[in-house]
Amino acid sequence: MAQSTQVRTATIASGASTSSSIEIDQQFKDFEMGSVVFTESMTNTSFDIQAEIDGTFYDIYDTFGTKYNISVATGKHSLPADVFKDVLKIRLSGSQNEAGARSFKVILIDMIQ
Repeated sequence: MAQSTQVRTATIASGASTSSSIEIDQQFKDFEMGSVVFTESMTNTSFDIQAEIDGTFYDIYDTFGTKYNISVATGKHSLPADVFKDVLKIRLSGSQNEAGARSFKVILIDMIQ
């Protein structure tokens, strides 16, 4: 069974604290794994992972009540499996506005085809 991988780019506008959304559940394709890759420096030192539900974004927590968060460092950061459960779109949200326009990559993997 072959896996399918897609790389998408998300952006954070200059003066904004949240990224554009990344669609992780599409017709005929459900992603089960993924990573975030920071390729440039960010103003924020970490980002919360948020999921869209009925048009509103909410923070994602694990079963122990810990909010999913990514520390900023150049390189690849794996996303927890819980991020992909019953979620259509995700985005990153920082605590402060970015000093300039920023972008990052999201790698999505579909293991079950």
